Amino acid sequence: MSGWKPGFSESMPDTMAPPTPSSSGQVRAVGALPETIPALFVQQAQVLKTKPLFLVKRGEAYQPIAWEQVARDVDAFSAFLMSHAVMSSDRVLLWMENRPEWGIADLGVQSIGAWT
Repeated sequence: MSGWKPGFSESMPDTMAPPTPSSSGQVRAVGALPETIPALFVQQAQVLKTKPLFLVKRGEAYQPIAWEQVARDVDAFSAFLMSHAVMSSDRVLLWMENRPEWGIADLGVQSIGAWT
């Protein structure tokens, strides 16, 4: 899936841009429903906004990735999937090593109602 880069949603072309935040300014996952894993993630992201969710090793130091950045990346990946005709009930294979992008991709897939 070339073209999608986590953490770089600001530089994405309009066709891959995440949905606009709600009028309250809160980030939401595409298609999130109450009592789903994506909905619970969104609730946590709204509460924990700037707190770190992931720590990623860059060189010799660990860099934090905040909940709100991950929520934006989930939205961006969800929009990317929909722009490539992935629909609710489709199955998506995630093939990558254990890294933050796996969780972001998995939540993005779930957010549109597809399966991993």
